[in-house]
Amino acid sequence: MPLIESLLQKAMDDSCSVRSLLFSAKIVASKLKQSESLSWIDNELNGYKLDNTETGGLPPYRLLSHRPQFLNPIRGWCAISIQRMARYLHDENIFKTEDLLRNEGSLAIYMNNAFSDEICEELGFQTQVRLLLERSDFQAVLDTVRHKILDWALKLDSEGITGECMNFPAEQIQRASQMTINIHNTGNMAGLGFGNNHTTTTTQSVGNSVDMGKAKDLLAQIEPSLGNMSLSPENLVQAQNA
Repeated sequence: MPLIESLLQKAMDDSCSVRSLLFSAKIVASKLKQSESLSWIDNELNGYKLDNTETGGLPPYRLLSHRPQFLNPIRGWCAISIQRMARYLHDENIFKTEDLLRNEGSLAIYMNNAFSDEICEELGFQTQVRLLLERSDFQAVLDTVRHKILDWALKLDSEGITGECMNFPAEQIQRASQMTINIHNTGNMAGLGFGNNHTTTTTQSVGNSVDMGKAKDLLAQIEPSLGNMSLSPENLVQAQNA
C-alpha cells in the first residue's frame, strides 16, 4: 500500500492512537525531506521547548483555558479571581497527553513557580495552588493533531505525491520540495508561562477536605493579614468566613 494511502487510513481511524499516527507521519516527512513538517512532528512526539514569548512558541491549540484555585484549610479548594485570565501553555509530549486522558477524574496542575508564589504572597500564607483544566481541551489537542496530519496527507495526495510501498520516487520528492505546506501555525493568543515547574496529574475528587491541625496553624497566620491583602472581594469574603 502506498505510504500516503496508509497515512490517510490511519488518520481517519479513531482506533489508531495519535502517537502511532505521528510515527507514520514522521516516516513520510523524513522521506520527502519536509523539514518544517518534521520539526512539528518531533515537537509533538518529544514535547515543546518554550521560548520567552507570551505563547511560549506553541501552536494555538496548545494554549488551554484553566480555573486557578488555592487550598483553604477550612473550605477546601477555592477559586482565585484573576482579572486577566490567560492560557496554560501545554508543552507536554503527545504520549503524556494521551496518558492523562486514560485516567478518570479531573485534570489538575499543581504549580510551583512565580505564579504560585505571587498567589501565596497575596493570601499572606503558604498553601497549594493548582489549575483545573478541562478534559475536552486535552482531547481537542489530540483531535487537532490528527486533523492537521489528515489535511497534510490529503494535500500531498492531491498533488500526486503518493509513494510506492515504503519509498517515494525522485520526481515526487522534488515536487514535494516545491510545495508550500504550513502544518504548524503559531498564534497570538496570550499565555502565562505555565509550561514549567509544575506537576500534571489527575485527581479523583475536587471536593472539600479539612485537616484541622493545619487549619488552626494557617488561621493564625491569615487573620492578621486579611486587612492588608489586595484580594478580589470574592476571595476576601471567603477568607474572612473560613
